[in-house]
Amino acid sequence: MKNVVYLLFLMSIIMACKKDRNPVIETIDDPNSTELLTDTLSTKHIEYLDSLQSATVLLDSMLLPNGMTIKEFREYMENNKRTNNRVQAENGPQLIKNKIIMDMLLKGYELNTRSSFVKPDESTSSNPYRPAQPNGIAYGYGNKDYSKRVNPAGPCFEEVYGLDCSGYLQQLVFNAGLTAFPSGTSDIQGSEATWNAMFEKDEKYKDLKMKDFGHLAIKDLQTGDIIVWNGHIGMIGGSGAGSFVLNSNGSAALSCLDPNSGVPDYNCIRKEQEKNRGLGRGPRIVPITDAQSNSWFGKNYRILRITTRIEGNWKILGRCTGSSYDAIDFNIVIKSDLNQNDTDIKYTVSSQGLDYDGTPYSLSIEGVYDSEKNILKGDMTFTFADDTEYRRVDRFEIALKTDDTGFHQTTKVVNNGGCDIDLRFVNLQNENLRTFVPFKNQVKSTGLLSKSI
Repeated sequence: MKNVVYLLFLMSIIMACKKDRNPVIETIDDPNSTELLTDTLSTKHIEYLDSLQSATVLLDSMLLPNGMTIKEFREYMENNKRTNNRVQAENGPQLIKNKIIMDMLLKGYELNTRSSFVKPDESTSSNPYRPAQPNGIAYGYGNKDYSKRVNPAGPCFEEVYGLDCSGYLQQLVFNAGLTAFPSGTSDIQGSEATWNAMFEKDEKYKDLKMKDFGHLAIKDLQTGDIIVWNGHIGMIGGSGAGSFVLNSNGSAALSCLDPNSGVPDYNCIRKEQEKNRGLGRGPRIVPITDAQSNSWFGKNYRILRITTRIEGNWKILGRCTGSSYDAIDFNIVIKSDLNQNDTDIKYTVSSQGLDYDGTPYSLSIEGVYDSEKNILKGDMTFTFADDTEYRRVDRFEIALKTDDTGFHQTTKVVNNGGCDIDLRFVNLQNENLRTFVPFKNQVKSTGLLSKSI
């Protein structure tokens, strides 16, 4: 009898040890769990990502879409520079867009600094699955808050300070002040409708619009682009072939489940969990040249880009090249079809003005706004009411990097005399530019449009 009791006692110890080694996976009572299980890369792609070396990025020298480095833009914001009557305040659409992108990059860089998030082993006798994280933030499938130890969705049983790809992107967006951005999955975050609904909730962001450009060539990528593909999402830093992807990659260990019975392979799960805490997973910066090879990106990725609406009040200024005085000086309202989904958004404007010598003229502009490249293009036609034969056309192409473009030289298309014209657009949606005082017209012996100049 004693032998039987001893045998039963020994078996209970063995079963207890086995239970510790192979813990029961609890069903996650989460309405989004079905979606979460689709938000992952294939085993092939996961293994390829593991093999990539993280990039070393010089954050301060990174170029934003406005052409400034992050260091220059931060100084610009802090000093609120005023030069040549050009004031860039925090309420202009171009400036707001670039500030959002900068703040997202700053958070991404912070999360990728592994040494800042080293965590000790916090296991207890009642919960032995709280391992040390010497490599910083781990990959945690379904994890959205890296400040808490959470048991990831799926078969993994360790509690980690971690983020999955959509949780990582959400942290970047939150840092830019956009706290209405949903957690969800890459499909939700990779929808332009999700972003635009968020922008529309706040008057400050009413002139921003997220646009899905589909597949863009690597050479056309730019800082701030959101890249979505194969159940994964990240952010682009840099431009063209020199750009990189900020993301949190890893494994949900779904491949460790028997495809027929769903029974977990615990040795497989342990290996994946260890890798998820390694340097090859979690928040990382990966060079685009590496990421696009071996068909990791392939042709299936889509690019979302923050664009700015051009509709609204603008001031147009124009002068002879080399002159200090404006002969073109009037306010216009740019109207376009807000329902257009094309990259090129058509617009037309018209107004009247006075030449340097006081002669009245009519001006009309027909053009397009290239929302992908953020460039305003158009043909500017001048006519005189008392001279029906006179017609002059000048063509311009100006990048809207800031809310005040500064002067850019136009190209004569139909030349009926007159000087070369420099043109400048000022977006009056920026409240600090509404009190803008340009150089006033000055009567001169020759005219902007004079045939004899």
